[in-house]
Amino acid sequence: MSANVDPGRVDLTTVDPLTRRDVVPQPRRARARARTQRVGAVVHRTVTPTIRRGPIRALRRTVAAAWNDRILGLSAEAAFWQLLSLPPLILAVLGSLGYFGGFLGPNTLTSIERNILEVSSGAFTPQVIDQLIEPTLQQVLRQGQLQVVSIGFVLSLWAGSSAMSTFVNTISIAYDQRDARGAVRSRLLALRLYVVFVLLLVISLPLLVLGPGLLRDIFPADFEPTAEVLINAVYWPFLIVLLVVTLASLYRGVLPRRPPWHRQLPGAVLAVAIFVLGGIVVREYIAFVLVQALSYGALATPIAALLFLFLIGFAVIFGAELNATIQQMWPSRPSRSERRRLAREAMVAERSGVPLLVL
Repeated sequence: MSANVDPGRVDLTTVDPLTRRDVVPQPRRARARARTQRVGAVVHRTVTPTIRRGPIRALRRTVAAAWNDRILGLSAEAAFWQLLSLPPLILAVLGSLGYFGGFLGPNTLTSIERNILEVSSGAFTPQVIDQLIEPTLQQVLRQGQLQVVSIGFVLSLWAGSSAMSTFVNTISIAYDQRDARGAVRSRLLALRLYVVFVLLLVISLPLLVLGPGLLRDIFPADFEPTAEVLINAVYWPFLIVLLVVTLASLYRGVLPRRPPWHRQLPGAVLAVAIFVLGGIVVREYIAFVLVQALSYGALATPIAALLFLFLIGFAVIFGAELNATIQQMWPSRPSRSERRRLAREAMVAERSGVPLLVL
């Protein structure tokens, strides 16, 4: 007569004693537990500090690389060329806007003139504004000045492309790609980038001036207070995001061997943050000089302009150094164009019989 066997019950006689927890000797279990704890401690000591100290190590290496690449001297060089290109650039842009007065409308030109005078009033005396700046703006904006546009554009091309060339060479040096492009090609690239910058400035200047007003006109009159709050809350963050995207595109566009676009975002965000915070410090310095040191106030305007332009160069170059450091510490997968370039070089090397060295 066979005994009834419960199907949910495990027969301990058929189980290997070495796999049973209650049969494993205590010293063996203690050794296994200690080994697991040691492995976990090693992993914790290795992975956690890497994650925690990675940004700090990247920042230290960025500062060292920027110092070795003469970031202060290159920022000063870029500031000089930017300052030299500003007067002819402003005259060329305003002179070109005078030709589009019928298309833009008189209100647009009046708003641009009013905003320029408001900004100038904080840097120049009323006598300079009344006798020099305001008549020049009215003459250039009300009717297009071909000689102003042509001569100013040529002068701004020379000086502005020199400033852009400084950025192109510095970003290439940060990525150790300076020798991948010749001097003539670098200068032509800087010239093309500067022309694109001027065209974008001509297009965006009326939009920046009229943007909030046009957005307010879209909403009904009953929603104007709410629309004002929404526009003020969204407009400037949108401009900051647009500036970050532009800087990231600049970082990628000037490199001969281009990494993915999203890898340029950390440096672009850092550059915008440096410029915003540094701009606040410079404005406080200017206010202190104009209020407290009256004898020094006459020199405050050119010094402030140089400081702002130096800050722009420093922010752009330091952001490029950060992107280059991130690329060195955590290399990205080669892009499609980079893989095609390596394939072409390998094919040429195979045909010529010269071995290809991939650094």
